[in-house]
Amino acid sequence: MLLAAAVIAVSVCGPALAGRLKPALTLAERLGYPSDAKLLIIHADDLGMTHSVNAASIKALDSGAINSASIMVPTPWFSEIAEYARKHPEADLGLHLTLTSEWSGYRWRSITSKASLLDNSGYFYSTEDAAATHIDPSDAEAEIRAQIDRARAAGIQPTHLDSHMRTLHQNAALFAVLLRASRAYNIPAAIPKELAARPDFAPLLTDNDVVIDRFISIEPDIPAEQFYTDTLKNLQPGVSELIVHLAYDDSEMRAATDDHPNWGAAWRQRDFDFVTSERFRNLLRENNIKLITWREVGKLFSTTDPATVHPETWPAIKSPFPRDSKSIDDLLARMSVEEKVGQIIQASITAVTPADIRAYHLGSVLNGGGAWPNNNRHASVNDWLSLADAFYDASMDTSGGKQAIPIIWGSDGVHGHSNVVGATIFPHNIGLGATRDLELIRRIGDITATEMAVTGIDWSFSPVVAVARDDRWGRTYESYSEDPDLVRTCAAKMIEGLQPRVIATAKHFLGDGGTAGGKDQGDSVVSETELRDIHAAGYVDAIKTGVEAIMVSQSSWHGREMHGNRELLTDVLKRRMGFNGFIIGDWNGHGQVPGCTNQSCSQSFNAGVDMFMVPDDWKALYENLVAQVKSGEIEQSRLDDAVRRILRVKMRAGLFTAGRPSQRRLGGKPEQFGSPEHRRVARRAVRESIVLLKNNRHLLPLRPQSKVLVTGDGADNIAKQAGGWTISWQGDGNTNADFPGGTSIWDGIRAAVEAAGGRATLSPDGKFQDKPDVAIVVFGENPYAEWEGDRQTIVYDNVYDLALLRRLKDAGVPVVSLFLSGRPLWVNPFLNSSDAFVAAWLPGSEGEGIADVLFGKYDFRGKLSFSWPKLASQVVLNRGDADYHPLFPFGFGLTYKDRVDLPDLPADTSGVRAQTVFFSAGPKEPWKLHVDEGIGQQEEAAGRRVLTWPGGAPRAVDLRSDRPADLTRETNAALSIDVMVEKPPTRSVMLNVGSAAVDVTSILRALPKNA
Repeated sequence: MLLAAAVIAVSVCGPALAGRLKPALTLAERLGYPSDAKLLIIHADDLGMTHSVNAASIKALDSGAINSASIMVPTPWFSEIAEYARKHPEADLGLHLTLTSEWSGYRWRSITSKASLLDNSGYFYSTEDAAATHIDPSDAEAEIRAQIDRARAAGIQPTHLDSHMRTLHQNAALFAVLLRASRAYNIPAAIPKELAARPDFAPLLTDNDVVIDRFISIEPDIPAEQFYTDTLKNLQPGVSELIVHLAYDDSEMRAATDDHPNWGAAWRQRDFDFVTSERFRNLLRENNIKLITWREVGKLFSTTDPATVHPETWPAIKSPFPRDSKSIDDLLARMSVEEKVGQIIQASITAVTPADIRAYHLGSVLNGGGAWPNNNRHASVNDWLSLADAFYDASMDTSGGKQAIPIIWGSDGVHGHSNVVGATIFPHNIGLGATRDLELIRRIGDITATEMAVTGIDWSFSPVVAVARDDRWGRTYESYSEDPDLVRTCAAKMIEGLQPRVIATAKHFLGDGGTAGGKDQGDSVVSETELRDIHAAGYVDAIKTGVEAIMVSQSSWHGREMHGNRELLTDVLKRRMGFNGFIIGDWNGHGQVPGCTNQSCSQSFNAGVDMFMVPDDWKALYENLVAQVKSGEIEQSRLDDAVRRILRVKMRAGLFTAGRPSQRRLGGKPEQFGSPEHRRVARRAVRESIVLLKNNRHLLPLRPQSKVLVTGDGADNIAKQAGGWTISWQGDGNTNADFPGGTSIWDGIRAAVEAAGGRATLSPDGKFQDKPDVAIVVFGENPYAEWEGDRQTIVYDNVYDLALLRRLKDAGVPVVSLFLSGRPLWVNPFLNSSDAFVAAWLPGSEGEGIADVLFGKYDFRGKLSFSWPKLASQVVLNRGDADYHPLFPFGFGLTYKDRVDLPDLPADTSGVRAQTVFFSAGPKEPWKLHVDEGIGQQEEAAGRRVLTWPGGAPRAVDLRSDRPADLTRETNAALSIDVMVEKPPTRSVMLNVGSAAVDVTSILRALPKNA
């Protein structure tokens, strides 16, 4: 039995800011030449391929006919050309990084033997398309680094790196591999200007990278003299590279290339003949072409670490708070090392007791999504409050000479007090950004803080101030906008609303919205300028507004984990930007720092993290921190600084004098929790946030006296309209009963229609007997949070939803589509099948707000805070991009006054592919197993499910629970898979759970057959 699938590379890209990355001077000017100079590198490819290639290229190099070349390392004749390179250190020789082997009878293999690099014959793939489809980027990275290492070990000092058959240019993931190797070895990569302009490639570049204006190469069917004459006569100013392929037309070369003669021996001989001719040299002189080398160009390639920080260029902010009171110094002086270490620990309520608080002097607790008092999803307000009182009482116990320091309880109040059943659930931030209503956002913050205070919680892990620049990111809906100015103003107002009642947290510092490929907890490879001006924008206003806590991102910047980045956390955030609250880590984020584990990480603390969020392993971390302070690994002054910051925030929040949570002004006041007034504000937020994208023939507003059919799986589904971070972490497992006082979209439509004497019918499958006047179809993304929501493409491709729309259209029923999503997605086929189309985002618990607008009680006010894609390939699309051509631009949104019909849109998805198989997380027992068509034989055996996978195409397995059983965030969660291998795999096999993947190829190959 084998549950696995072949896995291919995931495209990697990030936010596009091409304009910011391009230097003001041209490349020619940077080299010291006039802007109109014609500069040319004459460059030979494929050295090392055969003796014939080597011999012809060496002759051309020695004669000066060419002035640059690149070497293939895995090829049979590498040693010969390496010997030449050792004897001619002045030669301009780079590396032709090789991941393909194109000749059927003359092939070469990977140095590293990584499975995803090899075809069924054990050689590199023969085409760049096949290679890009199958190669795991991590395997590609290992391979090209091994090639560079082998070349350097052979005495070659490469002047540049380029890619054989441009395989490393096929997608952003592979291009990022090339760039990382370039920076790691301080060797410039040959980057064509047209690649640098691509929206998915541009954000990977920095000012340090060298972009060549143009690369030129002859095709087989063009006579050499004609091509080179025309090329050199018409050469444009700037830096060009002329790529030639040299070899002799001999028996060796003919045998090697007999399957592609057009690209083989005779063609390469003609190239050699003309490039080494007097006619070619005359053309260079006649056209005033200056020859340069990669050695010269490479001088521009800075060896500066791209993660170098220049604090002096960051904003200097004056703290809005007065100086500390003397009482903090007095309290610090009385505290033991153990008490101080306790203050810098935050544990989960699922893994800590009041007795632990008392014994370990812990400074904070948290409830992550899906953590409730007594593990009761439906815990009452009093249940939450009772636990808060118990934790508080333990923290204030002074027996044994302990200091009384109130504990703080943090929770993810990201769209209301959304972990608690019965709370008011507001639209997610993407919807709030669309409102542009800052006073409304402030009021939402105030209501959220009020409802948190009712349950005894005094700290909200919000707002998210990420500037989401790649909509494939699973947390896009937590961002207010792709625009940093809109993010900064919205976030500041949310903090203003939250903080009179609870501690607010700006998160996640820094660059979480700009990771390559939109990968959650991924790597941001943006320049420092972009990191500062785009991704840090929200923190400037947050600090000015007085935010008390800032949470660190679990992402990295140019490979450096944020939880260990002292330059950004301490030198920039604390010192330069003047933040004097405290820095909280994210869920075990310190364990991702090199050399750290969840149980031990002095590096993260020394870098500037003041409080560890360590849900389960807190006791081990506590013991290790105490030991590290006593050994001097952590200086006492650093510990005092962190504790001072935490005490400062607790004092400014008034917690030392506030008393038990139940005795505070709002504690246990049920009339302030999910109140009608709060729900009215949420309903207003819904109607202001939804955006009208299409309204052909002015279908909207609808007449409530009509016969209205309501359909789609989101119509009567509050959980779907609320999205992730709702009661549970992923927002899954909820029913309408979990939202007392809330209304589904169907509830709102039915109420509006019936009040006007119309007739509303709910039909989940869209079928009807009496033809309706209009159909409202509610569909879209299912709830998700964090990396579970990461996508490989922006294509929404639910065939059932599309079939429903088309069936209604074919029946002559006008269709209004309400699209529930956490981001803009490519939905052209759905737009084409709709007469009106509304981006409803994730509106929360008050579905009536949508009916308010659909039936004309209110007009549409929402304006896009994210650009909407026109093409399925526009995975990175932000206002200000060099190539900005959205379907609906930033700020777009129709009103009922607009008379605009949208024509049919192109529905082509060619070139877009999702490449990784995902398995849904789920419980072990009891469970049902649903297998997609084609998985093979399945049977039941002693409480297990047995499946056979025949290999070939990937297959997905979905595990479904009969009853609630959440394993998503427990340290002991496990899914056990027993495997019997009938035939060892010949290519890479990956086991995927969620968006995590494990390469199990070597494990499967090592297992005995049929055992």
